[in-house]
Amino acid sequence: VYYPNLGWMCIDATDPEKGNWLRYVNWACSGEEQNLFPLEINRAIYYKTLKPIAPGEELLVWYNGEDNPEIAAAIEEERASARSKRSSPKSRKGRSQLPPLLPAAARPGPNPGSGSTRSSQ
Repeated sequence: VYYPNLGWMCIDATDPEKGNWLRYVNWACSGEEQNLFPLEINRAIYYKTLKPIAPGEELLVWYNGEDNPEIAAAIEEERASARSKRSSPKSRKGRSQLPPLLPAAARPGPNPGSGSTRSSQ
């Protein structure tokens, strides 16, 4: 989310001791894989489910970039970085979870139960 006084705000999910359920939201590989849709209403981010999400299922969002080319470029850079890290030999050794990549600020929300993890693909 962009705040005129503060600039771009995003979620930092690097510290598991500090955070909320949004650390479990990950990028979908395609629009078809998406099961959550982010909505910005009065500078707050809300998520709408697009299909039923089972306990333990990954929470996935997709952004195609048609609305804002600057955001699209930043997101594509993050996706490329995540793909590169996933395919590196070091990454494959004992690493089964990627950090969530979500370029939006959000309010704390309810815990989604057991959460989800990014499977190595």
